[in-house]
Amino acid sequence: VMLLPFGCLVSHTCARGIIKRIKKLYPDSIITAVDHDSGTADVNIKNRIKMALDFMDNNIMKHNKN
Repeated sequence: VMLLPFGCLVSHTCARGIIKRIKKLYPDSIITAVDHDSGTADVNIKNRIKMALDFMDNNIMKHNKN
């Protein structure tokens, strides 16, 4: 999970490079970038992270069935 400040172009550009490198080293990794600003509720951020974890869990279960 990459937590990025909303609207910060430098952070988004840097994150894209980091994500690309991590994906190259770990092709099966699941990375999600979560944007936030000072008004973003903690619940929204937690829900986005939980959705990414659920997605990862479903992909692992599909992979293990094959």
